[in-house]
Amino acid sequence: DEEHQLVRLEDVAERADQQKAEFLGQISHELRTPLTSILGFTQLLRHSNFAPVDAGHLSKIEKNARHLKSLISDLLDVSKIENGHIDLSLSEVELPRLLDDVLNALKVQADAKNLSLKCVSIKTIPSTITTDSTRLKQILFNMIGNAIKFTSSGGVTIDVYGSSANQPDLLSFDVRDRGMGIPPERQKELFKP
Repeated sequence: DEEHQLVRLEDVAERADQQKAEFLGQISHELRTPLTSILGFTQLLRHSNFAPVDAGHLSKIEKNARHLKSLISDLLDVSKIENGHIDLSLSEVELPRLLDDVLNALKVQADAKNLSLKCVSIKTIPSTITTDSTRLKQILFNMIGNAIKFTSSGGVTIDVYGSSANQPDLLSFDVRDRGMGIPPERQKELFKP
C-alpha cells in the first residue's frame, strides 16, 4: 500500500544519506594522505638552500596545499550544510594577510589570462576582524575565481569596505569584473543548493 511504500522510500533515503556520509569520510581521508605528504616535503625543502624566486614558489605551493587541505576537510561539512548544522570557527584574523593569501593564490590564474587582479580598500577597513577564516577564504576564492574564469580582458577588482553606521560590524566585499555576467533569469537560482 501507499503508506508502506512511503516508509520504504524513507528507509532508502536514510541509507543513501548514510552511504554518502561514509563516502565523504573515506574520500577525505584518501585525499588528505598524499596532501599531508606534499606539505611535509614542502616543509623539508624550505630548510634547503633556495634562490629567493624558488623560495617564493615553494611558499605558494605550501599555501595552496594548505588551502586544498581545508577544502578537503570541508567535504565532511556537506551533510552538515544540507541539514543546516554548519559550525563556524570564529577567531581573530588579520584581514590584510588573509586578503594577500587569497590574491597571491589566485594571481597565477589571473596572470595566465593577462588580467589585472587588485584589492581596493574603500574608506578605512579594520586590520583585525573576527570571522571564520576558512569560510571567508572559501567565499572569496569562489567569487574571485569565477570572476577570473569568466573575464577575458581587463581585470578583476575586489572592493573591501566597512558598512554603514547602521551596521558598523559588517564588512563588505564586492568583486568587479568585465565578464559576461549572470542573466537576470538565472540570478534567482544563485543561492539555491
